[in-house]
Amino acid sequence: MLIELYSEKLNFIWKYIEKEKYGVSESETGKLGRVTTTQKNSEIKGINMNKKLNDFIEWAENSGWSVKKKESSFLNFNKEIKERYSSIPYEYQELLKVVEELVSPDEKTWFICESDYNSESGSAFKWNEFEMISLEAAEGDIEWQQEIISWWDKYLPIVMSVKDGYSFFAIDLYNEKGAIVEGREPEFEETKKVANDLNAFFDLMMNNKY
Repeated sequence: MLIELYSEKLNFIWKYIEKEKYGVSESETGKLGRVTTTQKNSEIKGINMNKKLNDFIEWAENSGWSVKKKESSFLNFNKEIKERYSSIPYEYQELLKVVEELVSPDEKTWFICESDYNSESGSAFKWNEFEMISLEAAEGDIEWQQEIISWWDKYLPIVMSVKDGYSFFAIDLYNEKGAIVEGREPEFEETKKVANDLNAFFDLMMNNKY
């Protein structure tokens, strides 16, 4: 009897802790296990990402990149970005929460940051500059333009470069979710995969592969 009471008490305490931490209870959703597992996996993933992210930012600073840190980790994308890219990958959001500006030493390569997406950075290049170039090339061909827009809906550009002509890196949001692809002028939409995920892409950059 005492063992049963003790077990019930522990179970009650556990449910209370989960409700306080994750904002749900088993009686409210019937899915406590799934919700807390997702949250816990995100936390574990976040720990790993923070280590890689810190390594990358430290490398960038030591390599002469202009790294401007954000004062607040809060992200607030404008309506256009929220509606078009409703699920910006967690890994890239972690980077955007940390840096306000990330530009190579020669200023020819840069990460697209929150202010860029919100069109508030004052940069000569818009975050979707290469999409706009493609649309201009397809002027008069509505079907082709729709194909271009549809392609960019599925790929979030994260890095732009003018080092060897116009090029970019983007996160695949549709086919091989999370993979990083590279595109170059003149056919920006004809991309190639360069990394399985953002962590692997950071490794490539730190090894001067890109």
